[in-house]
Amino acid sequence: MNIDIIGDIHGCFAEFRQLTEKMGYTWETGFPVHPSGRILGFVGDLTDRGPNSLQVIEVVHELVINQNIARYAPGNHCNKLYRYFSGNKVQISHGLETTVAEYESLNSREQKKSEKIHGSV
Repeated sequence: MNIDIIGDIHGCFAEFRQLTEKMGYTWETGFPVHPSGRILGFVGDLTDRGPNSLQVIEVVHELVINQNIARYAPGNHCNKLYRYFSGNKVQISHGLETTVAEYESLNSREQKKSEKIHGSV
């Protein structure tokens, strides 16, 4: 099994997509799939700082949980967001404020979906 390792996406979905396309992944299904069966391994932080953390989470959730064609090891930013979604008191700083603002801009139905997805990745 060949694994392409990507770390510290930090909510930069456009750059993540561009990188995977340069690596030969196609997005015809809405998430990156490599024609020769290579898979992605995500290490470090998916969220915070960039403008599309929730979109990154959704793609990684699809790959890791629903399709079982990727691996994921969370970073400190992901762990902090998980604690936030779990209702724990966390300091909303160091990039988390961008993800929280993105989350708070969603309607309540979308917020619940987002909480469920991030809790399972």
